[in-house]
Amino acid sequence: MADVYKFKVRLNELENVIWRDIEITSVSSAAKLGYAVLAAFECTGSHLFNIRFHGKRYEIVFEKDSAAMNL
Repeated sequence: MADVYKFKVRLNELENVIWRDIEITSVSSAAKLGYAVLAAFECTGSHLFNIRFHGKRYEIVFEKDSAAMNL
Protein backbone atom coordinates (compact mmCIF):
# COMPACT_ATOMS: atom_id res chain seq x y z
CA MET A 1 0.00 0.00 0.00
CA ALA A 2 1.38 3.40 -0.99
CA ASP A 3 1.70 6.30 1.43
CA VAL A 4 -0.08 9.56 0.65
CA TYR A 5 1.82 12.83 0.92
CA LYS A 6 0.09 16.16 1.37
CA PHE A 7 1.69 19.32 -0.06
CA LYS A 8 0.76 22.96 0.38
CA VAL A 9 1.62 24.65 -2.93
CA ARG A 10 1.44 28.36 -3.65
CA LEU A 11 1.99 30.81 -6.47
CA ASN A 12 5.00 33.04 -5.82
CA GLU A 13 5.50 36.72 -6.56
CA LEU A 14 1.85 37.72 -6.29
CA GLU A 15 0.48 40.52 -4.17
CA ASN A 16 -2.10 38.15 -2.66
CA VAL A 17 -0.85 34.65 -1.91
CA ILE A 18 -2.82 31.90 -3.65
CA TRP A 19 -2.31 28.38 -2.29
CA ARG A 20 -3.77 24.89 -2.61
CA ASP A 21 -3.44 21.63 -0.70
CA ILE A 22 -2.75 18.62 -2.91
CA GLU A 23 -2.27 14.95 -2.13
CA ILE A 24 -0.16 12.51 -4.11
CA THR A 25 0.89 8.92 -3.51
CA SER A 26 4.44 7.87 -2.73
CA VAL A 27 4.60 5.79 -5.93
CA SER A 28 3.96 8.83 -8.15
CA SER A 29 6.66 10.30 -10.38
CA ALA A 30 8.02 13.83 -10.20
CA ALA A 31 6.17 14.51 -13.47
CA LYS A 32 2.89 13.48 -11.87
CA LEU A 33 3.58 15.84 -8.97
CA GLY A 34 4.22 18.65 -11.46
CA TYR A 35 0.96 17.98 -13.28
CA ALA A 36 -0.92 17.83 -9.95
CA VAL A 37 0.40 21.31 -9.10
CA LEU A 38 -0.71 22.64 -12.51
CA ALA A 39 -4.14 21.02 -12.16
CA ALA A 40 -4.59 22.49 -8.66
CA PHE A 41 -4.44 25.96 -10.19
CA GLU A 42 -6.48 24.97 -13.29
CA CYS A 43 -3.48 25.52 -15.56
CA THR A 44 -2.98 23.67 -18.82
CA GLY A 45 0.77 24.04 -18.79
CA SER A 46 0.65 24.78 -22.52
CA HIS A 47 3.58 27.16 -22.20
CA LEU A 48 5.65 24.15 -21.08
CA PHE A 49 5.18 22.32 -24.35
CA ASN A 50 7.14 24.02 -27.06
CA ILE A 51 10.36 22.92 -28.68
CA ARG A 52 12.56 24.77 -31.13
CA PHE A 53 14.40 22.52 -33.58
CA HIS A 54 16.28 23.69 -36.68
CA GLY A 55 14.62 27.10 -36.54
CA LYS A 56 11.08 25.68 -36.30
CA ARG A 57 8.86 25.88 -33.24
CA TYR A 58 6.70 22.90 -32.28
CA GLU A 59 4.07 23.26 -29.58
CA ILE A 60 0.78 21.99 -28.28
CA VAL A 61 -1.87 24.71 -28.33
CA PHE A 62 -4.79 24.48 -25.93
CA GLU A 63 -7.85 26.38 -27.12
CA LYS A 64 -10.17 27.93 -24.51
CA ASP A 65 -13.29 26.75 -26.31
CA SER A 66 -13.95 24.21 -29.02
CA ALA A 67 -15.51 26.84 -31.33
CA ALA A 68 -12.08 28.45 -31.72
CA MET A 69 -10.77 25.17 -33.12
CA ASN A 70 -13.12 25.41 -36.11
CA LEU A 71 -11.75 28.73 -37.42
